[in-house]
Amino acid sequence: MTIQPAASVHGVAASAHAEPDLPSAASINSSTARGVLNQLIGRPLSENTYRERLACMIADPSITSWQALTRNPGQLKRLQDNERLGWADPAAADKTLPTLAQALGQRNVWLPEVDSLNANILKNLTVQVAEKYLAQFQSILQDPAPALSQDVSIVRGAPSAGKTTFLTGQFALNTDVVKNMIQNRMPGTSMLQVHDQGVALVQQFMGPMEKRLGQPLTRDALYLWPNDSNQKIADIARLSQEPKLHFHDIQVDLATLCCRILKRGTDEAVMDFNVLSQFFSAGLEHRGPSIESVKNSQDRLKEYSLSAWNGQQNVLVAQRAPGAQDFVIKDQALFDKVTARDNHSIQAEVESVRNTMIDASFIEAFTAPLAPAQASAFGAALRRYEGLTFEQALTQHAQRMPVATSVAARVLAGVRPG
Repeated sequence: MTIQPAASVHGVAASAHAEPDLPSAASINSSTARGVLNQLIGRPLSENTYRERLACMIADPSITSWQALTRNPGQLKRLQDNERLGWADPAAADKTLPTLAQALGQRNVWLPEVDSLNANILKNLTVQVAEKYLAQFQSILQDPAPALSQDVSIVRGAPSAGKTTFLTGQFALNTDVVKNMIQNRMPGTSMLQVHDQGVALVQQFMGPMEKRLGQPLTRDALYLWPNDSNQKIADIARLSQEPKLHFHDIQVDLATLCCRILKRGTDEAVMDFNVLSQFFSAGLEHRGPSIESVKNSQDRLKEYSLSAWNGQQNVLVAQRAPGAQDFVIKDQALFDKVTARDNHSIQAEVESVRNTMIDASFIEAFTAPLAPAQASAFGAALRRYEGLTFEQALTQHAQRMPVATSVAARVLAGVRPG
């Protein structure tokens, strides 16, 4: 699919003849940002409008990077609409169209300034992979056959379930880290604004790199739907004939997920209650099929574990230990609770947590089982939202203005366009 210039975003028609005198980047505010952006999109691509478009993004947090900084956001919006239609009604979607992430990885989609920073991030990722998989890189240059591939992990769980912590010490492609790289190069933008750009960069990097290296790469992702893990297992089977897969599944209750999200800073992934609860529900609804997929991939599996948060720590629910052949259920009642919940029960938990009030008694009960340092951090985070329900708190939390916390972000803030 070729992306053509130029169309406006959110159904607002771009002016065929934009006004010659647009506000300066410094004068753009939340009230004028979208209107100014639509005028900028209508201007010839030969004009350099990057600084003003970025200013629109920073002024209005609802504007994403692909809406502001691509050549034809209107055409990309149609791809997004088709993709969302596919989630709701697969038969109604046009399967010949690429996904939004696939389109964002094509040539001549982004403005030149963004192409440059995207290329820089891809180089950064290449250096990281080269450090981890040096033998594979050397074999490309020196050996007739690829080096023996290393193990790969799938860690399944909802946002803030603890996947990144579980992967500590391993190389893993993390979309949130890539989004931070984008934010560091475009200070003032939020994680939500650059989400699709980050996903596209990881996809653009991962497929070709795995193929060239002959090495499956671990990705720090959700893997909540069976197709996600099935595709990864198929990739592993294509690249290696030996058991290489470590599969770990983590279940955390929805109230704890909400508290963990509320403790996050603006340089971490945030979301509202509806989005988080959808991920939580998917984790429970699709765990059974996910386990069956793993059992059907025994020849690729090196290790499996299912754990659940008990309010204080993760406890092992089921396991296939390295070197063993059998799946062992450690706690049958807990196993049934996290693998066989009906939709009514799941939705009842969602609605109960949605309307839970964050008050002193809740904060005390939640933090009581935690270690002192954890309890202090969660208490401080939750008290900011005292008197609100979880739904209200997460909405407010997701709308905070970005705060630069990394050294790179603080340095780049001094040279930000505009």
